[in-house]
Amino acid sequence: MIGLFLLVDVQAAMGFMGPPFPADVITDKHGDEFSHAVQIGNAITEKKMLDVILQARDCGPLYNAITDCGAGGLSSAVGEMGSHTGATVELDKVPLKYDGLKYAEIWISEAQERIVLSVAPENVAALLDLAAAEDVEATDIGVFDGSGKLTLLYQGHNVGSLDMEFIHDGLPSPIRQAVWQEPVLPRATVAEPTDYARTLCQLLAMPTLASKH
Repeated sequence: MIGLFLLVDVQAAMGFMGPPFPADVITDKHGDEFSHAVQIGNAITEKKMLDVILQARDCGPLYNAITDCGAGGLSSAVGEMGSHTGATVELDKVPLKYDGLKYAEIWISEAQERIVLSVAPENVAALLDLAAAEDVEATDIGVFDGSGKLTLLYQGHNVGSLDMEFIHDGLPSPIRQAVWQEPVLPRATVAEPTDYARTLCQLLAMPTLASKH
């Protein structure tokens, strides 16, 4: 979030608890505890989506660019693809897995099996028909508009507006001083082989060195 706002306007929530969780200490006893933190992929949905992407590629292609929604959801996908053009996104057109999400949550939610395609206006209908034929949900949620800005709309209101240049280059890269010290390593002691032929055969018999053919 950028800017100043009143403390009374801050709404506390649990958050998404997805990408940050691997920073914790993970052991073999944490499986059940963290099983909810990252969404489980749906192999059937992934296969249908892959079929659509490959068919759309072979039909022209019907799209100019493609990227997946990573841990940042639409914010990372659209932000990356529109870094040189700008983009306007209508968040209320985004398909939701859960009801009741706020516009900020829609914008940054991670979602498995979700990608963003850049499609020319004349190809949108053909791509949507192709997705419908494969039972894949596809929606036109906005436009790369050449404005150089990222604009977010929700229910007729402008809920976000930033320059792409600021998003990608607004924070100067820090310059840090580093000092390297050569580590003191113990000298390796390797015994001289007494039977080189036997040693060679032992090495060649190792699974990592043996021929795989």
